[in-house]
Amino acid sequence: MENRSAFLFGLLVLLAFTSSIAAAEQETVSVNYINPGDPFPTDVEVTAVYEGNNITVEATGTLPTNFDIKRIYYITNSGTNNCTGGLNTATDETWNCVSGTSGDVPSYFRDFPAQYLTAVTDNQKEKSGGPIVLYFEEPLQPIVYTADGFAIVVHVGWEEDGGDQSSWVGGKPDSYVDPSGQIPEFPSIILPVAAIMGIMFVAQNRRRKGE
Repeated sequence: MENRSAFLFGLLVLLAFTSSIAAAEQETVSVNYINPGDPFPTDVEVTAVYEGNNITVEATGTLPTNFDIKRIYYITNSGTNNCTGGLNTATDETWNCVSGTSGDVPSYFRDFPAQYLTAVTDNQKEKSGGPIVLYFEEPLQPIVYTADGFAIVVHVGWEEDGGDQSSWVGGKPDSYVDPSGQIPEFPSIILPVAAIMGIMFVAQNRRRKGE
């Protein structure tokens, strides 16, 4: 019985530890908040994966003709532009980090503070949906976001009905606390549960020893 209890307790500790590590290493942000009034192609999804010192932005699905990720705006946890560059792994195209201002993005994302705002643009203008990997000097977690919850804004373009179209889309991380209600992410649930079960295990073990 003692061996079984020790195994269960160790499993809980391992689960809590691995879940916290996973949360710290990678988080996927769905970039699906479309600027009101902008068109956006159906069956296309843009995601931003935060992992360590990198952000990987990619559009997937049925991409229309000449679909292109044009610019990427982000907020860093240091409040400075610590981006060292990027690479479109689909085209081997080099991307540069350039300074941006809050006036670069639509008013829908108006609370993007200018001092944190940076655009990442490609040099050769080769049209592609990525994946585009951005490199940073410092870790990007916890993910920083504005009062409205936006952590990243992406400008995309494509060709449709013989003309050029474009749209701005933003993304909010899972950890964003929505004033209207929030669904907590997995680690925020499992850690307290593991702690409570651990306390119950210790109390039960002591009670057995006292009998």
